[in-house]
Amino acid sequence: MDTAQAAGRRTALARSRALWALGPVLALMVTACGGGDSDEAGSAATPTTGKGQRSASHSAPATPSPTPTPSPTRKEARDGRNLDACLDRSCEVEVRDGDTIRFAPKFISETFTVDRITDDRVEFSATDDQPSPLRGWVGGTGTVETGDIHVDFDRPDDERVILKFSPRKDD
Repeated sequence: MDTAQAAGRRTALARSRALWALGPVLALMVTACGGGDSDEAGSAATPTTGKGQRSASHSAPATPSPTPTPSPTRKEARDGRNLDACLDRSCEVEVRDGDTIRFAPKFISETFTVDRITDDRVEFSATDDQPSPLRGWVGGTGTVETGDIHVDFDRPDDERVILKFSPRKDD
């Protein structure tokens, strides 16, 4: 290594050490020269007292930020997918193709089966004390009464069907 290269390395090393030592000093100077809070005119809004504590500010009140719009809440069935919650004829469940809801033996209605769900309707069958099952369908939302049950159909979105069972109104 020649003398010029050695001198260049020493100079570069001295510069990096000087910058490393001056970094905190420069940061303090930037903070002291206006790095604090300021109002719209650019003057200090919260001056400090002699002991380094901030004094009360007399700046204009802050503009409130806009309230975020809440995202729509997804409607959930009260009993989720717990089809056994319907034994007493009082439940709200999310159903799928092939689901069968069973009722306690003391009721006239025995079962309610979701035979098929399509884009525009829910096909179902229900058994009770009659010799053959009731078959039908509901498009979108609607109501069905059979045996001793009342069923409300709800389609909160294209993918889900929620059925709310209750005792029949005239029961």
